[in-house]
Amino acid sequence: MLNAWALSVLWGWFVVPLGVNALTVAHAFGISVVAQVLVRRQTDESENKKDFAEKVIEAPLFPLLALLFGYIAVGFM
Repeated sequence: MLNAWALSVLWGWFVVPLGVNALTVAHAFGISVVAQVLVRRQTDESENKKDFAEKVIEAPLFPLLALLFGYIAVGFM
């Protein structure tokens, strides 16, 4: 759900100003699921060997970093 929320915020910052409708969190979640199905990547051995703590830390880190860099980019617009 954090990924969906980040996607909806980034969509509002970068796509809505182009004239496209806003994206709700529910729609962003659906788009994320569809994208994961379409872009199923093969995991290598190092991905499978990650322990639980690494996965728990990594999962919220990516969307939060995306929001941080998006926020910085919006500042230049």
